[in-house]
Amino acid sequence: YGKNRFVTVSAGKRGSLWEGAVRPGHFDGVLTVVAKLFNIVQPDVAIFGRKDLQQASLVKAMVRDFDFPLAIVVAPTVRESDGLALSSRNVYLSEEDRGHALALVRSLRAASSAFDGGEHDAERLLEVGRQQLFAVSAIKLDYFAVVDPDSFERELRAERGSAVIVAARVGPTRLIDNCILGENDQN
Repeated sequence: YGKNRFVTVSAGKRGSLWEGAVRPGHFDGVLTVVAKLFNIVQPDVAIFGRKDLQQASLVKAMVRDFDFPLAIVVAPTVRESDGLALSSRNVYLSEEDRGHALALVRSLRAASSAFDGGEHDAERLLEVGRQQLFAVSAIKLDYFAVVDPDSFERELRAERGSAVIVAARVGPTRLIDNCILGENDQN
């Protein structure tokens, strides 16, 4: 990066919400590194995973705002056979913690199922999902929310395309996951 670097990319307000609140400055660093990469490589397309939805949203905004000539594709979350979102952090889960971690995907599936059943009140969707999370005392919840997938502002009424996001510690491991309501991406 160079010893005398003065310029970084700021993620702005959106970068201070949710993951940004837990990890201040994280998204500024991510966007700076990604901007440098795009400048050096000059790609036509870049693919980011939906598991890191807030990060993907911020990269899309940066590409738009800085007029980078490339397309951003957000690929579906890859899941392990038990439904847990594929993550390098999963190797830190003990067998018992891994079982507890499945409550995250169950919470998302419960909220998604309630939405598919006609529920649009965000707080009611969250109540359904929280039941799954609070049933496992080993989970230390950071956040569970229904948000607009572009602005990451909390939504009171969920619509098709709204995101349900969750972050929690299971044992020493911090995990994140999400689902997009109205899409069957929790298989």
